Amino acid sequence: MANRTLRMLLPDGGALADPGLSEDYRAAQKTGPFRVGERALYYRDLTKLCCVPLSDIDHAFTRVVSTATHCCCGNMDIETFRLVLCGDGRELAAIYAENEGHVEHAQKLLAARIPDLRLGYTKPTPAE
Repeated sequence: MANRTLRMLLPDGGALADPGLSEDYRAAQKTGPFRVGERALYYRDLTKLCCVPLSDIDHAFTRVVSTATHCCCGNMDIETFRLVLCGDGRELAAIYAENEGHVEHAQKLLAARIPDLRLGYTKPTPAE
């Protein structure tokens, strides 16, 4: 069976149908819900295959989201994690992961592929 071109979406909903991205996706290194290729970072958003081109990313960090829940023995907080990708001063994607290790590994893979990538949260500067 021939490899077909995968239909991918950008985080803003724009569609991509690039055979080169399909091959990059298939060869990408998988870590949890992420695949990091030479051209893009790939992830699934419900039933859609999404990608963020590496050329668009200049900053990545981990966002920890704590959710209060109630269980049989009382209240408890559950932490989930987001890999946040930014470019040109705006947030491109915040991708859900249950395991912080997957987010950290994806950041290491991105840093190896994007020479000037800034890692870690930085406080935004106020607009003047």
